[in-house]
Amino acid sequence: EKVARLREISNGWFTISEKQGEVYFNDLRFGLLGVDPATTKYAFSYLLEPTPADLAVNEEPKNREDAERLLEELWERIRGN
Repeated sequence: EKVARLREISNGWFTISEKQGEVYFNDLRFGLLGVDPATTKYAFSYLLEPTPADLAVNEEPKNREDAERLLEELWERIRGN
């Protein structure tokens, strides 16, 4: 039910990834937090954790440094550097 809701919110634009044994739902509509092709952190990513009774869905925290770095990278692209 929770994954179905995430699919609906993302309009079907998502990926499921695994990092260090944990499963993530990544909303592709807002892209990655960086222009470097090696970037793997999505703007909206949710850790899917099975619990004994259900599934816990926890949004990955974002920090100010990610946003500042992305804006700097985008500004460099706009300037043509």
